[in-house]
Amino acid sequence: MKISMNSEPVEESQVRGIGSYQQMFKEAVSKYGEKNDLEITTGDSDVNLITDFNFFHKLEVNPTRKNILVLHDLIPLEYPTHFPVGWRGKYTSWQNQQKLKKLCGVITDTHFVKELLVKKLSLLPHRVMVVPPAVKAIFEEGKGKPSSNFSNLPEQFILYVGDITWNKNLPNLAEAIKLINQPLVLVGAALLKKNNLAHPWLRSFCQFKQITEGNKLFITPGFVTQEEIKDLYQKARLVTLPSIAEGFGFPWLEAAWMETPVVLGESAVTREVAGDEAIFVDPFKPKAIAEGLEAGLFNDHKNLVKRAALRAQLYRQANYIVKLKEALYNLLNA
Repeated sequence: MKISMNSEPVEESQVRGIGSYQQMFKEAVSKYGEKNDLEITTGDSDVNLITDFNFFHKLEVNPTRKNILVLHDLIPLEYPTHFPVGWRGKYTSWQNQQKLKKLCGVITDTHFVKELLVKKLSLLPHRVMVVPPAVKAIFEEGKGKPSSNFSNLPEQFILYVGDITWNKNLPNLAEAIKLINQPLVLVGAALLKKNNLAHPWLRSFCQFKQITEGNKLFITPGFVTQEEIKDLYQKARLVTLPSIAEGFGFPWLEAAWMETPVVLGESAVTREVAGDEAIFVDPFKPKAIAEGLEAGLFNDHKNLVKRAALRAQLYRQANYIVKLKEALYNLLNA
């Protein structure tokens, strides 16, 4: 089966989000595609995979090809008060939702999101396939020798890798860090780039900046390479992702491969992805997050780390390709 893609990731987006997924997809097809009769092409294809969808940007489809959409979450639609878009955005979203029903189908990361797609967007269940993503090749290679990069970081620190949107829960994380008085390293280009702080989607990030201003507990290196992120996962005492909502939660998976314990915000998605192999906290309570972080820092979690590493094997690229192939054939032949 020949697969075309609708876009190419830019350098910064290869580290997180949609660009990260696109890179993982290309790695997996390159390594395991031939065995499973899958290949990426820029010419004529059997299916066009749309991997950069945004509900509030016009969905462009290739009318000469069969189109399948990769959709990771419905967070902006689930929490409209935190992601306001105005009448134009609502109209574009409505148009896109109608277009979704005319595609060959949708691939999503979790069964929880599939249920939302069926319930909220009235998609037919057999038109939505769950294909959990895989970890990128650099993590599948296993732990490496720690580099001398970031030698100026504290000997013990907590690591956050992610975005700055409301669902990431940065204000409550900041309050929790202040309660336990432990350093937090926050990685991501969005943390330091010149954002429009008046944008309503960034209200919680503004709160975070107010809470952390001038506080040396909060360390923001900004954009780092994949190799540097892998290094930070190994050096960190603990990784945290206390999100209110997630589409998948890659930091848990990446940290599990690097044998570092993780504190996660309790949600249906994080439970589906991580099972019981994390320290779960109530994301709405800074004190609960603080207690979870202290437990992660000062308790013995050797068994937890071993169980997480074992569960992380489910998300290998070889497994992803097998499930992707099955999903593509099912959607194209439905």
